[in-house]
Amino acid sequence: MKNRLLPFLACAALLMATPASAFVAADRAEPEEHPLPVAPPAGTCSPPGFTIVKTGEGYLLKGVLETPSPNYKYGFDNGILTLVAPEGAQLTVIDSLAIQIALPETASTGVSVPVKKSFNWGPDNITCELSSAEKSPE
Repeated sequence: MKNRLLPFLACAALLMATPASAFVAADRAEPEEHPLPVAPPAGTCSPPGFTIVKTGEGYLLKGVLETPSPNYKYGFDNGILTLVAPEGAQLTVIDSLAIQIALPETASTGVSVPVKKSFNWGPDNITCELSSAEKSPE
């Protein structure tokens, strides 16, 4: 029986002694790095963690809001951000909800988005003051 296992043990020992880099193709090309262009912020926002950037069609507002339980969703209609609670019983544990809203070009000096929610903490508004270079002509 020992003679039957000897070839397998020899192969296993050889594999264990061979560095992993020997199994990678030597002519493997490294991927070229092409970082995506990141637009600079178009202004400053409150609450902290929100950013606004200029796009071709207007602005993109991005950030994170805390919710009292997981599985919250959001809707944006008529300029109001509505946080929608999940149906049924949920754990009461603070969770984060990523927000991304496309806003049309505005002629004002800033953006204010009211937040409609069923809980009594967290921001009631997301406000962004546009930098002077980003303000639309009135």
